[in-house]
Amino acid sequence: LAAVAAMSLGVVAVVAVVAGRQTRRSMMLATMESTVEASVESSDPALLGVDVVAYRYLDEGADPVFGTSDYTHTVESRDKTEAVFSTTFWFSSEANRDLFASDPAKYAPRYGGFCSYGITSEYASGADKSMDDADATEGWPWDRDHLGPPADLRVWTIQDDKLYFAFLPAVMDVFKASYDDLADKGERRWAEWFGDSDLAGPFNVQCMAESYGPPVVRTCTYVAQDSYPTLIPKKRAVDDGCNTDLVGACGDLQGNDPVQDNACSTCLDEHYDRLKVACPTADGALQAHVDKAFCW
Repeated sequence: LAAVAAMSLGVVAVVAVVAGRQTRRSMMLATMESTVEASVESSDPALLGVDVVAYRYLDEGADPVFGTSDYTHTVESRDKTEAVFSTTFWFSSEANRDLFASDPAKYAPRYGGFCSYGITSEYASGADKSMDDADATEGWPWDRDHLGPPADLRVWTIQDDKLYFAFLPAVMDVFKASYDDLADKGERRWAEWFGDSDLAGPFNVQCMAESYGPPVVRTCTYVAQDSYPTLIPKKRAVDDGCNTDLVGACGDLQGNDPVQDNACSTCLDEHYDRLKVACPTADGALQAHVDKAFCW
């Protein structure tokens, strides 16, 4: 998988604690107050405003159809702590909006619309290996408080009547080739993070392939999606000291491995003697999680 040229690239618990003998009414009020305190709406539309229902009418591989702010529906998805993520979807027609509103769990993408390969196959294991020794599945930051693998809205598939996105066609091919196994892994991982309700966890509103440019604007390996800041605090994958040196040495190349033939990782190797002072190392190279966070 390393030869593919790029790999794809939640939560403050708020619980009403009810103690002692309370009336049914007071218990309900406590729960309602807890949910209100935990509800946060993203200011960005889901998936750049793409019409997720329209994919049902397209031939696979066709370009997506974008919605407008004229036709919207807001979904409240939850996690296992009962925190509520409020996200607005845009649609290209009233009919598509109404279909979505009738059954959001059917039409919303799996894994929040983040990259299916990243959710199912990219893990933190091997994070402390040398960046030269870790394989393409190791050293990634993805977790419930570090979302998420970016998605390209042009790279999509419908399997088992479910919509999935990926970052690159090559990794979508891997996901589809092992769909039964990988989809199950993804469902279990997502449920561990956010619970197993039909609409669990946040949706992708910031982590898009378009951000990779060139030039690179934002990579969610480096700075996680932060659209629900009171529920999922903003998080960086490397500490401040290391980050300062990374930016000083290779800042112009940050995040461009997928679009510039690993130029960022090459830069990290070339500046190893400088970077090893503040950044974690292993076997004469930076650790894999530093490379994946900064360069992908």
